Amino acid sequence: MAAQPIAATTAEPEIAPRAAPLRQCPNVPKRTVPERIRKAGDGFASRARQALILERERGTLDLCVPIAMGCGALGYFRAASEPGWLLLVLWVVAPAVLALATRSRPLWHIASLAVALVAFGAVLAKFEVYRASTKVLGSEISTRLTGDILAIDLLANGRVRLVLSVVKTERPTLRYQPDIVRLSTAKLNTGLVAGARISGVVKLHPPSGPVLPGGYDFSFESYFDGIGANGYFLTPPQLVSANTSWHFFTSLENARNRIAERIRNAIAGPEGEIAAALMVGVRAGIPEHVNDSLRRTGLAHILSISGLHMALVAGIAMGGIRWALALFPNWASRHPTKKFAALGALLLIFLYLLISGGDIAAQRSFLMLAIMLLSVAMDRRALSMRNLAIAAIVVLVLSPHEIVGPSFQMSFAATAALIGAYSIWAGAKPGWVTRLRPQKDDHPIAKVARMMSMLFFGTVATALIAGFATAIFGVWHFQRVSPLSLLANLAVSPIVSIIVMPFSVLAMIVMPFGLERYFLIIVGQGLSAMIAISDWLSARSPFDAVGLIPGSSVLWLTAALLASTVPTTRLRWIAPAFAAAGLWAMAHATLPDMLVSEDAQLVAMRGNGATILLNKRLSNNFTLEAWKRALVADEVIAPMPLMHASSRSNAVDTKRDSHEPIARSAAREPQLSREQTETLLANVSAQAFTCKSGLCLAEHNTGAVIAVSANVNIPAAICAVADLVILQAYSKNRPCRTYPITIVDAVSLAHRGVAAIRFPVEAISATAEIVIDFGITEPYRPWHSQRMFSRAARGLPPYKPTKRSTSSSQQKAADQE
Repeated sequence: MAAQPIAATTAEPEIAPRAAPLRQCPNVPKRTVPERIRKAGDGFASRARQALILERERGTLDLCVPIAMGCGALGYFRAASEPGWLLLVLWVVAPAVLALATRSRPLWHIASLAVALVAFGAVLAKFEVYRASTKVLGSEISTRLTGDILAIDLLANGRVRLVLSVVKTERPTLRYQPDIVRLSTAKLNTGLVAGARISGVVKLHPPSGPVLPGGYDFSFESYFDGIGANGYFLTPPQLVSANTSWHFFTSLENARNRIAERIRNAIAGPEGEIAAALMVGVRAGIPEHVNDSLRRTGLAHILSISGLHMALVAGIAMGGIRWALALFPNWASRHPTKKFAALGALLLIFLYLLISGGDIAAQRSFLMLAIMLLSVAMDRRALSMRNLAIAAIVVLVLSPHEIVGPSFQMSFAATAALIGAYSIWAGAKPGWVTRLRPQKDDHPIAKVARMMSMLFFGTVATALIAGFATAIFGVWHFQRVSPLSLLANLAVSPIVSIIVMPFSVLAMIVMPFGLERYFLIIVGQGLSAMIAISDWLSARSPFDAVGLIPGSSVLWLTAALLASTVPTTRLRWIAPAFAAAGLWAMAHATLPDMLVSEDAQLVAMRGNGATILLNKRLSNNFTLEAWKRALVADEVIAPMPLMHASSRSNAVDTKRDSHEPIARSAAREPQLSREQTETLLANVSAQAFTCKSGLCLAEHNTGAVIAVSANVNIPAAICAVADLVILQAYSKNRPCRTYPITIVDAVSLAHRGVAAIRFPVEAISATAEIVIDFGITEPYRPWHSQRMFSRAARGLPPYKPTKRSTSSSQQKAADQE
């Protein structure tokens, strides 16, 4: 049967039935805003917990050990009162026991360990205070002192500064005599060296406090340096006996001075003093104008023997040793010359540490380089944040008080920032920065070009990173920044790295043979170029004062630095929040309206614009320069006597440098009459202090009237209009008793140090009072306890012996001290 053809049919596709629309369940409510915030917070906490556990597995938390110890030491030194041993020991033991009990719970374990380490840092700090136990003089006195020379410094002004170990005092004999004093003299007999015993009449006074609240505290540093008094010789010191016994440190001091003298003989002028500072750490002879120029241009770090100098010395030594060993190819091919060179470089930088004086920056640099060189000798990774952490732990164990100083803070901050930036750059994805690295298949010219580009980029990056990392500490301690520091470092770094330091090392090597002069001449030429660049940029640098900043901004920005360099996970992203908090605190800081020195003799008030008004004529004074930076002032307005009130001047007469306060010199004049008082009140101005007969008046921009008086008896008319009285007289009597005014007297300043005063914006009233911040808190810490024994703190005037004072009366005065 024939096959039937199949009819072509087109089947229509079946259409699926439309799905029923989903109906929203009415029983599921929408999340509220607080619930969303809570959920986001839970997610953030979970991710942070995971990142923290990951950091622990990577060993990053070990880097936090010196951070926790440093926080404990810093908290101890900044505490308002002295904590007891029992409290600190319990603070260490309890968290340590809790950490052992919570090893199965990572977060609790980490938190307990952190608290224990913080407490351990505080214990180390208190132990250092106990170990120091420096005897500090309570008040000024003159006596005949006999002591052994520990150190000799030739100052730039021609004077000589001595550090003496006190043997005895006579006429009068001090019942509580310091063990070590620092004295200056106009002239020192030729041939006197460290270890010699000398004697002479001296004027001693206690170490002073800070010139700004929260600023550098001279009494704090002196306490841990063992210095119990400062002063000067009233008569030329006489030799009692020559060097009678050998001592390592005095021999080392004499060696440093001999080397410095040979350097000065080869290089004259400031260049020789800078060369001595770079090679043996003797910095006292550098002229102040050179120091100021280097500070303004951000080159002052070159004078401090730190990482740059140690690294250059180690690199030159290591390269030289390897080159010398390569001269014996048979022996070098069978032995690890790199390891021998690392050990030789370690020995050389240890000798450099000893001969340089061993300040905190040099110690940190030596510890880091020692760890790096030992790592090279043991085939381990040389550069890491762990090496920096070990160095910080060693410094905190040996000298916890360094945590509050600028050297420790700036040195470790710069190094941490550079290591952190290098680790980020080394692990970065290919980009324009990583393409700068020389490649294997590059042409030799291309390799040289890449290497030069890498060198330039590295120099710029190093200057920027180190500058940003240390800027906040420079502002906190010195109230200044260096706007042209990048240009200065770019111009000077090649000179120091290629000319100054290599030839300095060569000069030290050949110095035993008397051949150092040829190399030092080249060093001097390099330093001359450095000084010329610094002076040129300093003259064109804008005003670098930034004023006082709050301590909270320093803490926030330090936390931002640590958060950006220590973590390896996304915990780094918390650093911008910390930085924003620090910048916000800095932006909302207010400057003091007035500053009063701790002896009540110098008063400065902010005027219109960048000016400050003084109550006495003064120029080239350390305190004044610090106050100008703190109050962001570049012009000083001297006081105007009442007789010249009609012809005021807006500048200090620099030709007249009267260091005696106008108020003190006028205190010998008769008190003001009614007519003089009315005339003085009529001439009160906000342009300058107006002074007459020991009384100075000025008006602040807020309308507050300030009176600075050398006499206790202040006219009633002055008390009626004054809002603030600065009493310079050492008396327990209070003036203006019946008037509601604020009084800052010399006795309270002797107790609590420099005062920073802020006036309310609105009118002074019961609800808007004058705010006064002192530089020293009570109860006293150990390094300030001597203040309660001063004559000023007891309301007594300075001791002035009569011309024919007997030895018994002098001894009685000494007993009162």
